Amino acid sequence: MHWRCFLNLQSPISNLPISTPPLTTRYTDISCPRRVWVEAERVSVVVQLTVDMPTRSAAVSALAVRPDAPVAIRLTAPAFDALNATDQPAEILPDADSPPVVFHLKPRVAGPTRLEFDFRQAGNPVGTAVVDIEITPYAVADAQEARGGFAIAMPQGIAAPDLLLYIQHDTSTATPLLCFTLEESATGEVTSFEPVPLHGDAAAYNAALYRSLSRLAQDAGIGENDAALQEEIADEVRRLGFRVWEELIPRGLKERYLANRTAWEGKTLLVISDEPHIPWELVWPHDIVTGDRDDAPWSVSLRLLRWLRPDAVSRYYAGPAAALPFQAVACVAPTNTRLNLLETERTFVLGLLGPRGGRDASPASAARRAVLRLLRGGGYDWLHVVTHGIAPGSEGTPGAIELEDDNLWPDDLIDPDVKRHIGATNPGFVLNLCHGGRQVWGLTHLGGWANTLVGAGAGLVAAPLWEVTDRQALAFAQAFYTRLLAGDPVAESVHAARLAARNGDPTWLAYSVYAHPHARVRA
Repeated sequence: MHWRCFLNLQSPISNLPISTPPLTTRYTDISCPRRVWVEAERVSVVVQLTVDMPTRSAAVSALAVRPDAPVAIRLTAPAFDALNATDQPAEILPDADSPPVVFHLKPRVAGPTRLEFDFRQAGNPVGTAVVDIEITPYAVADAQEARGGFAIAMPQGIAAPDLLLYIQHDTSTATPLLCFTLEESATGEVTSFEPVPLHGDAAAYNAALYRSLSRLAQDAGIGENDAALQEEIADEVRRLGFRVWEELIPRGLKERYLANRTAWEGKTLLVISDEPHIPWELVWPHDIVTGDRDDAPWSVSLRLLRWLRPDAVSRYYAGPAAALPFQAVACVAPTNTRLNLLETERTFVLGLLGPRGGRDASPASAARRAVLRLLRGGGYDWLHVVTHGIAPGSEGTPGAIELEDDNLWPDDLIDPDVKRHIGATNPGFVLNLCHGGRQVWGLTHLGGWANTLVGAGAGLVAAPLWEVTDRQALAFAQAFYTRLLAGDPVAESVHAARLAARNGDPTWLAYSVYAHPHARVRA
């Protein structure tokens, strides 16, 4: 049995297309001071959706909206107290700007912070705008300036995710907080829950969790024919999931889920988080009052996928793609990994091209320079990697991909040619290697493969968060691709892949997948 890493090294709405009216463009016009005094009694923030691009907006984002429904605007303001509703509607008028929507805030703590505006229509996110603002300890005159906006939008023409869970890592207080907001697309209901304080080091907490999961994967691989051992390992995985539920999910969200667990079973859940460490796929609900326990964690009882909020340096967070390409597939599989099933997996992936009339775009070798030539030159629309992965370091360094002669790092993709191709093509990336899905804090933004690829414009990124065994990683890949290329949406394909890889081995829960739940491969 081989593992895809070095063991001594330290990530009912229909799925059918929905007919929608023609879209029109509106721009965010946000009036907001650049600096405010911490003692100010009230700060007013005014938002309009305009026909023409504004010239003095604090953040400008172009939103593709329907003309027949209002746009709901939700404001998240971590360092402020809200004095009125933080979720308000803006009417879309024919050939006219929307009436102003006004949010009243009171500063709570001095320091740099930001205001996040999420725009949604008919339950579907259509964009996000982010405004940096400074709360000063001294009195200042109101000042406004035009600043860039960062847009995230869900594609039109397909169903919205059934549930969207926004998780914000708020560092504006002495104790960092995790802030949760849940949107239910069917009803349009939006609920914010009491923040969860992080009294310890989240990175250390989750590093220990990943070590435990990796150890269980190793034990499961060694004793793959020992049924009693597999059941013991499965029980330990459940208990780790119980712990994540108990310690990190706010009480109100626990109560909401437990009250709706039957109605929500099988629904799509898109987690949009700027917290880099926590494996939300592992959340395993249980009710300590009744003793009831779910049969599976959220990644299975719900169809849980992820996406990321935009940051201040990445440009291509236009939102997940509705249609994924799969015509020019590159497979990177170093031959010196000693993975017994590597060639089986490579042959399987490339064999999928024949019925589609696709093209093998693989590099001549899996050496670093050859892979970089592929990434810089383009010519691919899907990249599948099967090799060992190196976990993120304790100093915050992101994880790496082991190639034949050297390692490939996320920073290698910070290249204009690489990012231009990804932004124009929206490729899919499957990194079937240990730790490939894990994130860290970088200098200016989240670091790691998922953020780097999503920030460049990837349509899908799938990778494990911890060690995976060779056999189960292959089972996951085979089931995922079989369902995806048969026409199933991503969420159902991932669900089938998890079940195909299920045994005592925690590999079946290891994969984090960044994509729209209802995205499909183009026919």
